[in-house]
Amino acid sequence: MREILRDSSEFGSLYLGGTAMIASDMMSFVKSDLNYFGIGVFEFSF
Repeated sequence: MREILRDSSEFGSLYLGGTAMIASDMMSFVKSDLNYFGIGVFEFSF
């Protein structure tokens, strides 16, 4: 979603809001948390 907004910024201002914004943010938060958790588990196991 955010990539689409960045790509079309030359045509005007588009804003992401509502459930699409929440879903996009939640996906990025979960991916980030999984990365940190995976690194922590890896470091803890060795």
